[in-house]
Amino acid sequence: MQCITKTKQDPSRSLISYGERTEDQGKPLIIDFSPLLNYKSQLIINQWGAGIIWKLETKYSTKYGKYVDEAIAPLSFIVAQNGGKQWYLMIPKNIRTALLPYSSNEFSILYLTSHYSEAYQLFISHPTLFWMLLFVAKNEGMSEEEFLRIIKKPRTEIMAYCDLPETKSAIKLLRKIKFKQFNSSSVQLIKSLFSLKYYAHLNHHQCIDEKVIRIVCRYPVLIKTRFIHHFESKNEKVHSTLHFINDTVQLASTLHITNILRLIGQCRSYRELNAVHDKLVADVLSKNHSDEMNIIYPDPPMQGNDHIIPITNQRGLFNEAVSQHHCVMIYHKEILEGSYYVYKVLLPERATLGLRIKSGQKPRIDQLVLDQNGIVSPETKLMVERWLNKLPIEERKT
Repeated sequence: MQCITKTKQDPSRSLISYGERTEDQGKPLIIDFSPLLNYKSQLIINQWGAGIIWKLETKYSTKYGKYVDEAIAPLSFIVAQNGGKQWYLMIPKNIRTALLPYSSNEFSILYLTSHYSEAYQLFISHPTLFWMLLFVAKNEGMSEEEFLRIIKKPRTEIMAYCDLPETKSAIKLLRKIKFKQFNSSSVQLIKSLFSLKYYAHLNHHQCIDEKVIRIVCRYPVLIKTRFIHHFESKNEKVHSTLHFINDTVQLASTLHITNILRLIGQCRSYRELNAVHDKLVADVLSKNHSDEMNIIYPDPPMQGNDHIIPITNQRGLFNEAVSQHHCVMIYHKEILEGSYYVYKVLLPERATLGLRIKSGQKPRIDQLVLDQNGIVSPETKLMVERWLNKLPIEERKT
């Protein structure tokens, strides 16, 4: 079997080739789908040394992959097939490593980096900038020729094509952004970060993850504070720092405290933030304890069961806040207004469930937390989701 070749008649033909091509480029990987589909169908993928490109041959047609096309099967599936691991290991290790967070565009990246030296160099040195430009190229229908023309430009100009600031500090910060997986929502999040006036203050971080970006986009005033300066996602002890900050802000609002963001910004660690939060919780509970506690709540949007029990009065909500050491009391007003409801979860572990309610819509999970806002197990989350989804819509009250 010969490698996939690109002739003048082939619409997927490259403009140039990256690296020296020899006769000994290795046989392409062939994955046969015929037994599965009951007709002739096979996916043929070139080795790295021949320039990665795929071709799908079926009984009815032949399709060549283009530079913005993904293969019909993900890389993880291909690697698991007979000969797939050997094919994968022919890809340079630095490419394999850099590729991991960009799985939604893995074949586009492999095609470009295996054919064009400029693409290889940009992806290795600045993978996120490369990925951002590729995202733009796909959305705008950019030709392969145009893409190659742009990646040869200075990086400040490439930033401009991605609708990002044309500054060295922005290039530096973009390189530090590390997500577990980059996708379409990542683009908007990154652009939101660069819309902030003081985004360059984050350049002191070794890496910037999604948690940091969401915090500073929600509360831009925190970007220059001690809290963000000392923030380390790997040391987080709660499931969502942003959710925890939101709770703290809501607690302060309940107590008519107006300088809460300044107090949060002065914290140097999660422990100090937790101390501020717990002090506010105690103050809210003390205030509510002194009030009348016999208010009955509206009917729950969904009936509970032996393990998920609706909290139907203010006293029960107070007791839940005390026993679970969190600020669920701040939802008292929203429960009375019919836009929120709280349940206590008994099994498979003790937790608190908050449902957000909108007229004409199914209730949705707003929060599901353990004692002190800890993260629940996958088993607990699955059990609650099954309970929420198993009832017919007509049985849900809105």
